[in-house]
Amino acid sequence: MIQKKVVDPTSRKPRSIEGSVRPFSSGRLPYSLLPLLLGMFVVVLALDEQGITSLLAGNLNQEGYSIWSHGLGSMLLANLMNNIPMSVLFEEVFLSAPYEALAPYAVILSSNLAAYLTPFEALAGLMFLQKVREEGAPLTFLRFTREGLMVAVPALLIGLLALQAEAFLFL
Repeated sequence: MIQKKVVDPTSRKPRSIEGSVRPFSSGRLPYSLLPLLLGMFVVVLALDEQGITSLLAGNLNQEGYSIWSHGLGSMLLANLMNNIPMSVLFEEVFLSAPYEALAPYAVILSSNLAAYLTPFEALAGLMFLQKVREEGAPLTFLRFTREGLMVAVPALLIGLLALQAEAFLFL
């Protein structure tokens, strides 16, 4: 606990307050998650070296369905690897073949919504789950995923539908 001096705005006199605010400490960083995240980047580089990104680009760039395939595909891949390496992978996918104008927005949408689906899809989710377990709070993977499904999937479908409507109406 840190005691801080705070000025009371009505009396202009300092008073003490106690809080659980801790100063930044490098000891609180999630060093145990770094090998996992770095390993995912190695996997992305290996996939690119083996030509998988070009193959993936060819399968995702189906005319008329590109927004849906990129959005749903990147959500699935973010669940398998994490949204940061998935974003790097899709950058390589976009560099390897022509794509529809709004497809990157579908990937951005799913990358951001992926964090709500399972804790593995985002580094913040992994950190959150680790912190919850350290504190002894009763949050299971299944509960996180069940509640995330109720938010992420409808939001993704609505977002992709809006992108598809924009493509149909304005492009």
